[in-house]
Amino acid sequence: MTDDMDVVAETVTPSEDIELTIRQAYHTESDLKFTCPTNWTIKQDVPNQRLIYSGASLNNDQILSDVLRERNHISGDQVFFHLMISQPYQQATPDSDIRRRN
Repeated sequence: MTDDMDVVAETVTPSEDIELTIRQAYHTESDLKFTCPTNWTIKQDVPNQRLIYSGASLNNDQILSDVLRERNHISGDQVFFHLMISQPYQQATPDSDIRRRN
């Protein structure tokens, strides 16, 4: 996934599965839709991924249905989760093309 993709939850009921749509910001690829159980946790395979909901970064041990319940989500309303992927830190080398100020 790239950092210009959004994840959109279309139907949410705490006791049911939810359908997720991964939509690329510039629509250069088709939407990817899949269904997942609401008890999925937000465990990252890569340490530089963060899932954001309602302006807050979620912790790995949080369960999606609990997050929605805590934020008083109304069943049937559209929900937006944002997957943020940061680039790993790389130090500039003397041979790199980065301009430096003296």
